[in-house]
Amino acid sequence: MEITTMAFIDSIDDEFKIKIEEESQTDLLEVWKYLDNDTVFKLKFWHAKNSLNEELAKEIWLNETRQLNKLKSVTNAEKYLEVIHDSFIDNSGNYCLIYPTDEESKTLDTKLIAIEAKPARIGLFSKSKSHWLSKDKIMSTTSRMLLWKNILRLIEGIEILHGQDIIHRNINTNSVIYKESEEIDDTERLVLSGFEKSLDFNKINKPIFMGEHKDVICTTHQDWSDLGVLILELLGIESDSFQEKLLRNEALAVRLLLEGHSTGHTKLVDKTQLKLLVEQAITDLSEVDNSFSPVFYITTAGFDSEIFGDIRNVIKNYLIDNAVQNYDAQNLTSSDVIDIIKEDITLDPFRIFNDRYRNGFILKGKNFLYRFKKFKHVNFDDWYVSYITAIYDSVPDWLNYAETIEIKGSLIFIPNAFKLMQKNEFSDENSWKLKLIQFKKEQKYTDSELQCLQGLLLSFAIDVARSETEKYLISLDRIEDDQLKEGKGLILDDGLFYYTLEYKKENNDINNKLSDSLSLRQPFDRFKQHFSDPSKLTDKWVIETTTKSRRSTDKKDKLDAEYVGQSPNLDYIFSTKQPLERSISNLSEELVRIYPKDHDGTIAQIERRERIFYFLLNQSSLISSIADPSKK
Repeated sequence: MEITTMAFIDSIDDEFKIKIEEESQTDLLEVWKYLDNDTVFKLKFWHAKNSLNEELAKEIWLNETRQLNKLKSVTNAEKYLEVIHDSFIDNSGNYCLIYPTDEESKTLDTKLIAIEAKPARIGLFSKSKSHWLSKDKIMSTTSRMLLWKNILRLIEGIEILHGQDIIHRNINTNSVIYKESEEIDDTERLVLSGFEKSLDFNKINKPIFMGEHKDVICTTHQDWSDLGVLILELLGIESDSFQEKLLRNEALAVRLLLEGHSTGHTKLVDKTQLKLLVEQAITDLSEVDNSFSPVFYITTAGFDSEIFGDIRNVIKNYLIDNAVQNYDAQNLTSSDVIDIIKEDITLDPFRIFNDRYRNGFILKGKNFLYRFKKFKHVNFDDWYVSYITAIYDSVPDWLNYAETIEIKGSLIFIPNAFKLMQKNEFSDENSWKLKLIQFKKEQKYTDSELQCLQGLLLSFAIDVARSETEKYLISLDRIEDDQLKEGKGLILDDGLFYYTLEYKKENNDINNKLSDSLSLRQPFDRFKQHFSDPSKLTDKWVIETTTKSRRSTDKKDKLDAEYVGQSPNLDYIFSTKQPLERSISNLSEELVRIYPKDHDGTIAQIERRERIFYFLLNQSSLISSIADPSKK
């Protein structure tokens, strides 16, 4: 009986795989991408056609496997490095490595070739759509900021390698992956890969495939120097002229990479100093040509859209609450809304907050906050116009702890961005991206720091869960005037508004589960207890809407209510000073939550802890000292 020896790649249907010719090497290495259960993987395998090749293929495979297996358990390694998914020898004796990937990602070298081969497309109203890595655009301010943001990612990757005693030894455009995914932006494109020549610097002997003289000394500085060479190659600058063509901190970063600093007979790179130089270079680039005041454009949705309707309502409520006389709040026109926004954002400079835990940006006007994102248009690849998605008239406490930048320039609100685009008046100084690149999008934590944060978060989550069990989902019904007389003296005609309450057992399932987990009595039993003992009667309550207020970024409407009593006909009866219908649009169908008024103290304490936690996440040195108090 003949035994089949099918290669792993041959077991995959042709429609689910594609060979990556530019990464494959004849007679030794093949690289493929294939689809497995809706997940894209990259397969590298070395095949041997004779005994000499087999020894070489096995040594390369073993070396890369050993190095990559060290990275599997390293926190955040997959963000900056191409981490291995599996390693095996298939039935045909091929030495296989599998990595998670996506359909579009490719080596940086392949991407650069494609960029230069593709002619820049010019739309009817747009300027050239050259890629930011193209030779004719790479020295622009925005492109250099994007490049340095990605260099920070490669620095993180190299740090992880060196922390695992690995020297990469092959950093160039062929060993860096360019991620094409639309789910990430241009500051997160580059990932380090290509570990075929990597070495464990605790081991003396080199693998046989290296083909280098045995006396050649390998140090970590080789990786830093290679990164410096790569930066100059991408910028198209010769090594003897970069100091004249780059800003001071850019040049200092490159020089540190290329030269390091001497320690005995070796050269080392101060990683902390390097990252500070790169981050300062990004800030410096954002302030280039700040001798004048640039213009930044912002718009919003059409007048008949839901977004614009919500914006109108927030402004209307603000005008009513603050008794603003300049506008007729009850008959607010679209022109009024535009005029109010224009006046509110007439600022120079203006301040932007990075709400990175909610994945967005917030502009602070004189009276309102504006959540915004990039206004996308087929003819423009840069961020020339921002798009308001929501407006709020209250400032949340956490905003004081969010990362923020001040931007020098004038804000101009435009009702119709398409007309502005037809004028073709954009350049780098109008780019929002140029400024927003300054924000730090990622925070890297060590394992001990993560454990510390997880412990704090678990404690906080338990207290939040305990607090939530004090809130009960209910439905309310208005008691009409003709029903007041049926209360048999229980209710007086005192100008208050009265409602009946029904506890919704079927909708309090989350509270039931939390109560079980915390070993508490069932919520309905705890709710009834507030009214069963006259000596411990809870009469002050708060009604909370289940949806966020249109007027705040994170708060819900809360309304004071007072328990009046129980009637055989009307069950639990509550009174309010203002009609609930003002805040609850569909009172008869919408569920709300109710909790005792004295629980507000606990809620305020939880909100303070939340603010502290947000603050802590942005203080890496403080987290480090909490995680390891022995560190100085």
